[in-house]
Amino acid sequence: MPVQELIETNSSSFKLEDEVGKLHAYAIEHFQKNLPVINEGVYLGCISVEDLAGISFNDRLNNHAYLIRKFFITEEISDLLLLNEFAVNQTDILPVLNENEEWIGIIHLDDFLNKFSDLPFLNFRGEEISLRKKRIDFSYSEIAQIVESQNAKILGVYTSKLDEQFIELSLRIDHNGMNEVLQALRRYDYEILSFHQNDLHSENLRENSAYLDKYLNI
Repeated sequence: MPVQELIETNSSSFKLEDEVGKLHAYAIEHFQKNLPVINEGVYLGCISVEDLAGISFNDRLNNHAYLIRKFFITEEISDLLLLNEFAVNQTDILPVLNENEEWIGIIHLDDFLNKFSDLPFLNFRGEEISLRKKRIDFSYSEIAQIVESQNAKILGVYTSKLDEQFIELSLRIDHNGMNEVLQALRRYDYEILSFHQNDLHSENLRENSAYLDKYLNI
């Protein structure tokens, strides 16, 4: 998605001379937890209103400049890196600067998530498969070949877990037959973690388990 569409250029910022109460009032009115601080046209960073708790409303921000954290993005950032920046900085806004670190505006987390939810990976009416495989044997290109060999299309891939032994991920696909895709993945030693109504393998396991229970209870 174009980052430029999300930038709020007329957002408010604060000065070191501002009183703490002014920041609290703005945060409450606009439901914003982090506030950008700009001094003489230079972006200094953001301050969390939670970090100002217990400080007198009449006190000035310059007495607590040590609470300011400098983080920002540029307009060239990708969607996934943008999401990562929100998570790493634990913030509800991200300041946007140009290549000369000059102020452009901010991006709100809610605006980004609303746009992100419209991406094909989340919004397209496909089906999601959760997989696990040994990391040493794993290949993204192999997954693509397996899925496409069954006349299905990958709409997105999300890696949910990664350790020294295994990798877990979710595929969102557009398909004409889920059972065929699942069986093809199993032939290449992918463990299916998700449940699918058209999965004949799971159905056979349930039938065999029911038969075994019946036999043992005779």
